[in-house]
Amino acid sequence: MNIFELALRMEKEAGDYYRTHAGNNYSEGIRGTFRFLAEEEDRHFRMVNDLYERLLSEGRTRFIDARGLMDALLLDSREHIFGGSIVAVYNYAIEMEKASMQVYQELTRDVEDAERIDLLTMLAREEARHIELLDDLLEISRKPEEWVENPEFSHIGEEY
Repeated sequence: MNIFELALRMEKEAGDYYRTHAGNNYSEGIRGTFRFLAEEEDRHFRMVNDLYERLLSEGRTRFIDARGLMDALLLDSREHIFGGSIVAVYNYAIEMEKASMQVYQELTRDVEDAERIDLLTMLAREEARHIELLDDLLEISRKPEEWVENPEFSHIGEEY
């Protein structure tokens, strides 16, 4: 598997992952966020596919071998390990986005011209934006699990 095939596979899997979760019983805001992310990954797939096809039409047939990178990124689904909570969903999504960002950074070494490097750099930046969004959602989702008020400092039932 070459690096472009890996990138395409990752974008497809990410889009499918987000579409699956957009159909789950979350709030409309969360489902909308997953739909947005699915559309972004679909757009990334088309952009990478177009670039790959252009390179092939130009006679390029040798690309970075991605087998070692694929193993390093641990792309097999581990959601079952996380247990399926929304926090687990966000954590896995962040892992996917980080892996995609790494692949795009690697891909910039497999193209020569500035326009294509700019495209891949832009895709890496978009994956970084997705990570920021998911990190924010993760932080909001963790609050109820992490925050417990200490009764010693509680003012419930007291008048000020």
